[in-house]
Amino acid sequence: MREKVKFYIKENYIELFVLIVFIVLTYGYEISNWTMTIDEEINSNISRYKSFVGWSTQGRWGIGLIKLILPTYQVLPFWNGFLAIIVLALGALIICKICDWFKVGVLEHCVAIMFFISVPIHSFYLMFDTYSVEVSIGICLALWAGYSTILSLCYTGKRKDLIIGTVCLVFAIGIYQLLLQIYVCIVCVGLLAYTSSNKIKLKKYIYCVFQAIFTLIGALVGYTLVDKVIKSQIKVNDLYIDSFFKWGSYDVKTVVAWIKDQLKILYLTPDKLYSGGGILIFSYLILFAVVIKQIIQKKENAFVIMISALGMYLSISLGVIALGGGVPLRTYQIIPVFISIVLAVGLGILIDYRFFNKIKIVAFMMLIIVSLNQSARVVQLYYSENNRQTRDLFLTYNVASEIQKLNLGICPQYPVVFLGWPETMDDNLVKEELFSLSMLKTGEIRRTYIWFSLQGYSYIMPTEEERNRAEILAKEKPSWPYSGSVFFEDGLVVVKFSE
Repeated sequence: MREKVKFYIKENYIELFVLIVFIVLTYGYEISNWTMTIDEEINSNISRYKSFVGWSTQGRWGIGLIKLILPTYQVLPFWNGFLAIIVLALGALIICKICDWFKVGVLEHCVAIMFFISVPIHSFYLMFDTYSVEVSIGICLALWAGYSTILSLCYTGKRKDLIIGTVCLVFAIGIYQLLLQIYVCIVCVGLLAYTSSNKIKLKKYIYCVFQAIFTLIGALVGYTLVDKVIKSQIKVNDLYIDSFFKWGSYDVKTVVAWIKDQLKILYLTPDKLYSGGGILIFSYLILFAVVIKQIIQKKENAFVIMISALGMYLSISLGVIALGGGVPLRTYQIIPVFISIVLAVGLGILIDYRFFNKIKIVAFMMLIIVSLNQSARVVQLYYSENNRQTRDLFLTYNVASEIQKLNLGICPQYPVVFLGWPETMDDNLVKEELFSLSMLKTGEIRRTYIWFSLQGYSYIMPTEEERNRAEILAKEKPSWPYSGSVFFEDGLVVVKFSE
């Protein structure tokens, strides 16, 4: 084992160096400057078993099991983020192995690593201690599931590889259901690589496709069985996941309209997902160019090459189409997988180093600049999130100070009523996501009380009737931060943030 590790390091030291550099550049700030993000305040004091139950009710029993097995607490500075990024690094190395199906070299490996690590879509889940490590593990499992499946179907023929792929996929789906998109993408990448370099009969190709589909179906069946067994034991059910399924619940025209809206967010405004604006669309064009070149070189495989590429294109939208509606942007872990593989393979196939070495070096340097720009964007997002926490703490302590001036003690024995939401800066607020969203401006009032409690101010929540009374009492009062916005009257402490 030691000799294998030494050999691997000797053969891949350049890739490992690039990997370390981009991890430090992209996530070094987040690891060393922890911030409490939305949901972490709710989960900060729950036990591992309660965490297991909570995730299992959502059908994400894989996250729950990892919480029971590994020391990945719900909220823990440095540790969770560090583990998640180490696991993500393993994912980058798996992608290099996948790119080897196209017989690429060191430069292409470096491109795959740079873009897989730096695409900012990772930052949306890596900032959540509640499931950052688990999702990173899920990504690696989904990648390996696709890799093992193609290994069995196209290269080794070993059933063991197919079984390993199925087991990995079961657990990946158990962690995050939409990770199955990564499996679909990798299978299509493998079929594209195989059909681009080997003469293949249509019958053989159809067999491989159906075998991959049966593997996916088998994994879904396995996931469902485990899900039902766990839910029967904890005797709890949750409709959270079911709420995403729109087909059959609404008319077809409405569902199709929702799908179109979600795809517009994904395709037409990629800057909302990551820096660079057109990286995803540029990757589509590169894949198209790769397909054209492969068809020219392997005309007899033209049909199967096009089908494989079409599968890659559709894999990104698979979740939206299958569910019939929008899903959180942070669930698109397939995007860095797709972009990193396509750009690496495109560099290897479209620019032959033997004849266009200078052009290839220029293209490689340009890709370095783009990936560095993405790393800078990730740091910018994390920095804005850290600034948001600083402002939240400043506002929290100021409000608590004004309450103490009422001479009712640090934590009054009367209900404290927060009315409205404070005016806050929303630097780099990402549409439909949580970056820079103030803890005091979540739209859910109980989170405000939990946040104050974590800072040492355990205020009593009012009843609905007390809240209605407070609104009447505060009608003529000024809003925060003006004098009189915090007052005590009729047995209520009232903090008026806004109308």
